[in-house]
Amino acid sequence: MNTTDTTPDRRSTLLLAATGYLLFVVYGSLVPLEFNPRPLQDAWNAFLSMQYVVLGVAARSDWVANLLLYMPLAYLFSAATATPGRPAAQLFATGVVFLGCAVLAIGVEFTQLFFPPRTVFLNDIGAEFVGSALGIVIWRVWGGALDRLWTQIERGGPVAFRAAAIVYALAYLALSLYPYDFYVSAQEFSQKFVTGVYGLILAPAACDRLSICVGKLGAEALVVVPFGLLFSMALGRSARHAYVKAACCGLALGFVIETLQLFIASGVSQGVSLLTRAVGMCIGVAVHRCARWEWLRAAQPLMRTLVLLASGPYIFALMWYNGLLRSTWVNSDQVRENLAQVHWLPFYYHYYTSETVAVVSLLANVAMYLPVGLGCWLWRFARIQRGNGGSIALPAGIAVVLAAAVEAGKLLIGKHPDPTNILIGAASAALACLAMQLFFRWSAETPEAPVVVAAPRAESPPSSASPLGVIRLCAAVLLLTAVGVAIVNYPLPGPWLLIALAGYGLLIWRWPAIALPAALALLPLLNLGQWTGWVLIN
Repeated sequence: MNTTDTTPDRRSTLLLAATGYLLFVVYGSLVPLEFNPRPLQDAWNAFLSMQYVVLGVAARSDWVANLLLYMPLAYLFSAATATPGRPAAQLFATGVVFLGCAVLAIGVEFTQLFFPPRTVFLNDIGAEFVGSALGIVIWRVWGGALDRLWTQIERGGPVAFRAAAIVYALAYLALSLYPYDFYVSAQEFSQKFVTGVYGLILAPAACDRLSICVGKLGAEALVVVPFGLLFSMALGRSARHAYVKAACCGLALGFVIETLQLFIASGVSQGVSLLTRAVGMCIGVAVHRCARWEWLRAAQPLMRTLVLLASGPYIFALMWYNGLLRSTWVNSDQVRENLAQVHWLPFYYHYYTSETVAVVSLLANVAMYLPVGLGCWLWRFARIQRGNGGSIALPAGIAVVLAAAVEAGKLLIGKHPDPTNILIGAASAALACLAMQLFFRWSAETPEAPVVVAAPRAESPPSSASPLGVIRLCAAVLLLTAVGVAIVNYPLPGPWLLIALAGYGLLIWRWPAIALPAALALLPLLNLGQWTGWVLIN
């Protein structure tokens, strides 16, 4: 039974969120807002003559996107109009919500006739009806559990960490299979093996550029870190073999997701993604077991210096990822021509690409400017300790400047900039700073919260965690990343090299004492420079 909180404050918040999302639905359904007037009767006749089309693989993702678009709308309005303890009134409210979503869907589809290149089919209206119904069902079945998670996040403390991790996990799993364009026949599935979007180690179509490849693999590892945190919380800090268990869970998670990606038309399946998720899980466990807020307090006098030192490599990586370091500049006439072709409407370019590419672009830009919010929070850490979290306007402003510089730089190298990335960067930096403020407040509310120093329990062994251990872990991750990049570019067959290195890594993990003698003994034997031409790296 649904037990959604319906206090006046919560109801007002839900209504505000539902109204904001309603505006987003209308705006997103009419982008690129190219109004084309036509006689009303002509539009009505065209609307009545809508057809149902058989959806192919390419069009199926658009149908799913319409379905998903209306699910949150119906959910939010159902939660906002909830009347617990009054079944008849609740049933009436549910009917009104569904009817309202249906009227909105029909109205939006009719309006799209005046906004080419938008197209109108019965499939779209059917998807929006189904999405509205599913949103109501999700609220009826799981609305109470989701509301309790939100209440725990508002309450703060260690419970908020667990609730936030669960919400993050649900969002991660939902996005991992987006846009849900599953193959529905063996003939469609056979097309998967001629597209180059799968590979035993790396999918050729997924790593066409080194910076993109490294960025994707690094992001795959980082987004799994909260899973490792949640896993370590469940095990407890005194659990044995936590890293081995976390790595196995990461491999299992990667195997399930990459296998399902094989059955998704826009999915990319590659073996290395299993390893990135295992690494991410282990990093999450290490953060929960080793990280301490006291390290930040101890480093507070040097914090601003560290942020300044890190800003240089960050800006370099930002330029490298966006291709600003490897391209030649175009002439001034080409810059003016590129600038004249820029469309300033938010999310304009997202309409002219596939749903998968649009979401990947969105998430990539979010990840690029998250460090700005983190850096601003670290810069103001002394003020935060005195209870002043600071405004999120500063990180948003810095991200606007950086994103504008990056997008302007694209004009100089002949690429088309997207002004929407500036908005995404500002929102990403602001939310990152706000999240760090919340995490710090939650951890300070109780000594039992994650990543806060607590007295070890009697049955727990004394902790040997130190900043040096985390530095070693970070260095190991960087070295593993470098090895992965080297394997991708190695002239000889990469899979056999990866298998050999993985076996050697497991061997020295089990018997660390043999690492140095084995390396010295094998170096002359495995020097393949005369065949590969790699004389400086072997």
